[in-house]
Amino acid sequence: MTIRFGKIFFFTLLLACNTFAQTDSLLFGGIWRTHILHLPPSYSGSTRLPLVIALNGLGGTASGFETITGFNNRADTANFIVVYLNGTGSPENWNCGGKWFISQQPTDTLSTADDVGYISTLIDTLSRRYKIDSTRVYAAGLSNGSMMVYRLAAELSNKIAAIAAGSGPMTLRTMPSHPVAIIHFHAWDDQSIAYLGVTDSHAPVYFPPIDSLMAIWRRTNGCAINADTIYNTSGVLGRKWAAVSTGTDVVLYRANTGNHAWPITGSLAQTDIAWNFLKTHSRTSAAGTIVRNTHETPQTFSLNQNYPNPFNPTTAISFSLPSRSFVSLKVFDLIGREVATIVSEELSVGNYSRQWSTNGMPSGIYFYRLQAGTYNATKKLILLK
Repeated sequence: MTIRFGKIFFFTLLLACNTFAQTDSLLFGGIWRTHILHLPPSYSGSTRLPLVIALNGLGGTASGFETITGFNNRADTANFIVVYLNGTGSPENWNCGGKWFISQQPTDTLSTADDVGYISTLIDTLSRRYKIDSTRVYAAGLSNGSMMVYRLAAELSNKIAAIAAGSGPMTLRTMPSHPVAIIHFHAWDDQSIAYLGVTDSHAPVYFPPIDSLMAIWRRTNGCAINADTIYNTSGVLGRKWAAVSTGTDVVLYRANTGNHAWPITGSLAQTDIAWNFLKTHSRTSAAGTIVRNTHETPQTFSLNQNYPNPFNPTTAISFSLPSRSFVSLKVFDLIGREVATIVSEELSVGNYSRQWSTNGMPSGIYFYRLQAGTYNATKKLILLK
């Protein structure tokens, strides 16, 4: 059955065991972009479910990635939605930014599509049609698709809560406005994308070393310096850098010998591990819960005293915006070190309250600073255990 909704076509198929899948097309940037949407059999439209965006590697397809990952089986038991996307170019690829592509054939073309804009629009479109939990939207990818999920983490952190990256590094040199939880899978002997990276400025590609990439995200997410070993089986080592205050952990699984594939080695239940990581993270766990009061329109910018104060372990910080502004709300310790980013996004007119949980931080005096347009205000808060 084909149903037309404006410029979106739905080709719907009801599979065995009441599993529901559909191949859809969305016109974006003058290009019809196709994807496969998988709904779990328990989906009824009454409860909002997490969404996983799955991106294939260079030359792959949405259907191929659907087959190799087995995300559908996990979605059916864990009750989440999966959407598998197709890239553009020849062979099919993602515009992940940076230097990553070496043409092998005269017909090879590097994608120049606005893939971040496309995926953002797709999330909005799916959220209008299905019950999706907007705080639990995740992205998973292989190889070039992995590079793309890093770009989503950097440039779409207002929508992406966590990513699962397989065998592909971040090729951009920009970082997100919000902390984003990261789990990365890579084989030490990967022959396609070296674990140790390619950093020669004269080389046709740039791939940062995976350990360096994890260190960058560890600092961005405010994680502990030292990692905990969470997995050490069959030549695969799993390490976790726990987030101190943001709730956005960084995890790395490295296989001593493996493949440029999903999974990196056949002994690793990569899809299950990825989902078990993703499901524990949300955008609210990264920055607290934000509440907007739309009944009154504020006339001036203001930052209120947190309540309660002193507090342990959670307090509320409220502020007012008389005009749409990019808002930064950060917490600093007594010597001026940034310890948490509570808000970093564009917000519309309104009165807001944001919950902040300290998650193991020591007792003491801290300062929180609001910047919105030209407005700048700082207040003191006290964590007392």
